[in-house]
Amino acid sequence: MQGGSFYLQVPKLHEQYGPVVRITPDEIHLSDPENCEKIYYIGSRYGKDPRFYGAFGTHKATFTAPSPDVHRVKRSALNPFFSRKKVLELEDIVQEKADKLVRRMRESFSSTGCIDLHHAFRAISVDVISDYAFGNCYGFLGKKNFGAEFFDMIRGFGPAFWFFQQFPAIQGLSLSTPFWLAKLTSEPLTRMMLHREGSRRQILKVKDAVDRGEKGSRSTIFHQLLHPEATEGHVVPTVEELEDEAYIMLAAAADTTGNALTIAAYNVVRHEEIYKRLTEELKQAFPDPEGEIDFVALERLPYLSLVDYHESSLTSALSSMAIMFLLGYASSRALSLPNR
Repeated sequence: MQGGSFYLQVPKLHEQYGPVVRITPDEIHLSDPENCEKIYYIGSRYGKDPRFYGAFGTHKATFTAPSPDVHRVKRSALNPFFSRKKVLELEDIVQEKADKLVRRMRESFSSTGCIDLHHAFRAISVDVISDYAFGNCYGFLGKKNFGAEFFDMIRGFGPAFWFFQQFPAIQGLSLSTPFWLAKLTSEPLTRMMLHREGSRRQILKVKDAVDRGEKGSRSTIFHQLLHPEATEGHVVPTVEELEDEAYIMLAAAADTTGNALTIAAYNVVRHEEIYKRLTEELKQAFPDPEGEIDFVALERLPYLSLVDYHESSLTSALSSMAIMFLLGYASSRALSLPNR
């Protein structure tokens, strides 16, 4: 289907053929939530299609690891940094960035009456994860345009994903293009190369500190990954592997987390009743507008938790095109999908 309208055709195919439709020789599409929940869940034993995830160009990252066993080992080294305990320990990082965003919002509202939250929410997401990962914040919240060029790079390289999925050999050629040639031929590719080189410098800085035995004021994600005894079975990744991890983390913060915040803010402001109930709950819990808002207190607010839950479901990172490699059979009612 031309013009990016294929997704509109899929529901029609389901109406005609049922809950399971083969949309390409090697891909099926499911409309039954029961089937989806048996495949997409934490700890799933289904592998990821290497052809699909290989198009990201980050073959050594945890996110794109095809094997669930490899993914589990890689993920186990990251899990401690995303635990509730660690989030509470490093809450000051998020609080600092949130305070900075609030100041920017107040300044913009007083001078122009508006603010670009699309890029602002992406900026706070990347500033948090870069500080969390490297111990060195990217500082997008301090830039006048919130680092819009970085997010344009992430989005601008997106269309190439579908092209590389069909022609993987060209991906290798593109990623090996000399920098001088990339500057002449492709701005998105140039920005991606600059981003990867920036990530590499950050990683080498952390690695050098680890090699010298320096602990620093606090540990970061990449300090953890470079530690040989991080978790059972952990193998210290190469710099190239860590580059892929960094690219995926920053891209996820820029596009998925930032997008979720944007959509949540839009829907809350757009629906007067939701906005009214939410602000009333927040004012009651935090009567001092200049006081700190801590995570534990926010967790206890029932309506905020409800809004967060529903917005998370509306902005799920899982796309209908996210492909899992079905080994053996996946069954539901009378449906069975044989191994190909």
